[in-house]
Amino acid sequence: ATGRLSIASEHLASGLLRSMLGSALQPNALSLMGPRIVFATPSGEPHELGLQMAALSAMGAGAATVYLGAQLPIDELLRAVERTRASALALSLVTVEVDASAKTVGALREGLASEIQLWIGGDAASQLPPIEGVECIQSLEAFEARVVRLGFEKN
Repeated sequence: ATGRLSIASEHLASGLLRSMLGSALQPNALSLMGPRIVFATPSGEPHELGLQMAALSAMGAGAATVYLGAQLPIDELLRAVERTRASALALSLVTVEVDASAKTVGALREGLASEIQLWIGGDAASQLPPIEGVECIQSLEAFEARVVRLGFEKN
């Protein structure tokens, strides 16, 4: 943001962080018993570092994480939630325009079963107007608390 790093240096640092965070996303016995949460960014959203951090926080809070990564189409997201029998879908929205984000989130909410939670986070998520049945979570701490609450709701 300040211009002190070249684009190549930023990409190198991001790649190293993605690799480190991804290698930490290995399930443990406790997390395999928790509520299943699918993590992804929708088409057009390439930024996934925050998503990886959220998935690690969820795993630490006892969730079974299904990490799909960046830029998934709506139909693939819906199929993944159904196939994995997830309790929640967590989306990261960082740079996607507000109109595109609202359209995507609305389509996902409409396509998900009513009992499936839809959580959004990231800079672009906080710019969206409220959408019924969609929870915007503003920080990793709040997200971790929400995951713990989901575990209690499912038991």
